[in-house]
Amino acid sequence: MKEILKLIANNANINPIKKDLIRETEIVLSQKNGNIPKWERSLESIKQYGTGQIRFTDPYILIDNSTTQDSIDSFLELRPWRKGPYQVGNISIDSEWDGSLKWKRLESIFHLIRDKEVLDIGSGNGYFSFLLSLFGAKHVLAIEPFLLFNYQFHAINSLIEEPLNITMAPLRLEQLSNQKEFDFIFSMGVLYHQKNHLSHLSKIKNLLKPDGYLLLETLIVDGKNELILPKDRYAKMRNVFNIPSIDVIEKWLAKTGFKNIELIDVNQTKPIEQRKTLWIGDQTESLEDFLDKYDSNKTIEGYPAPKRAMFLCN
Repeated sequence: MKEILKLIANNANINPIKKDLIRETEIVLSQKNGNIPKWERSLESIKQYGTGQIRFTDPYILIDNSTTQDSIDSFLELRPWRKGPYQVGNISIDSEWDGSLKWKRLESIFHLIRDKEVLDIGSGNGYFSFLLSLFGAKHVLAIEPFLLFNYQFHAINSLIEEPLNITMAPLRLEQLSNQKEFDFIFSMGVLYHQKNHLSHLSKIKNLLKPDGYLLLETLIVDGKNELILPKDRYAKMRNVFNIPSIDVIEKWLAKTGFKNIELIDVNQTKPIEQRKTLWIGDQTESLEDFLDKYDSNKTIEGYPAPKRAMFLCN
């Protein structure tokens, strides 16, 4: 049984959906992936570095253990690090995205997550899941289908002296059964990757308790009644299927049964938030490569540059 499966099976805080998580994770891990032995070696190595207390020290999720620069190769083996940043002992994991900027835009809703059951969809390596727990969530279920990011999460989590109440599984939203288990659901940077956006929103609605909240963050386009359907790529991404205007998203949310829809932030992505670093690898591109070199308000394909909006609804 793989290390990730052991960690899920040993977590006693997810009883209502525990069997689903274990069953679906077994299926995922039964598929061939030649990187798993390397990632598991890195995880086992990192687990030997000792534990420390975890806290948020802007912009880092910081673990004050005894990890030194001599240990950096074990973390580099888990590249690319997309979400962060993390400070582990003396090692600064300077991720592609500075997630602290996005987190500060959520300040107005922090009180809504305290003592709540939270689902973090497309959680990456768990940067926001750690913050959700640190800021008072009762339990966080993080689902992320990309296996590497699961190993990054477990690497960080293994170094925490008193691990937070977080469970991560390498699953997609549609693999969860329709049980209304969650008080709060985060869907950030996921909607535009869905071929069927209404199905995604309906699934979320089916997982929320009657008085639960959704925080939705997605790409938008300026204007009214606008909807971009990229023909091939958007900002060099193949799997972007829809970029709607704000009013269109509000209509989608209302159509799937959400109420009290509130726009809480609009922000155009800048290089200060997404950029190349050592931690994504030498050959990996980032925002500056996705934009028109003569006009940073356009993507390399000629579409409007990435702009994201956050919505809160229940």
